[in-house]
Amino acid sequence: MLYTPSWNKAAREKVVSKKILSSIQNDCRPEIYLKGHMGPSMTKRFGEQPKCNGWQWDAVFKDGDIYKSGLMGQGIYISPSRDLTIVWFSADKAASITGYSRAIATSDLFK
Repeated sequence: MLYTPSWNKAAREKVVSKKILSSIQNDCRPEIYLKGHMGPSMTKRFGEQPKCNGWQWDAVFKDGDIYKSGLMGQGIYISPSRDLTIVWFSADKAASITGYSRAIATSDLFK
């Protein structure tokens, strides 16, 4: 939630500034993303090509949404523009809901 407009529900002070969020969303190198492992992997998981990765985020989408995966299928998907945070736990990589997180965020529920 620290990356969303609802940051104040999780903290007393703003931790992630607009400048930091903008840097995460924009200071990346799309031209090399698909040449490495992460770009093709994230494209397969989401069924859509993310713009890039950076600042330890595995996927940054054109609409500003960001995603970070965990070692065993855990994940966090944040959509600052939709004021939405999706988090899941797992101990089984195969059971990951990664692809569903973007579908949920971009569904009519959050327009």
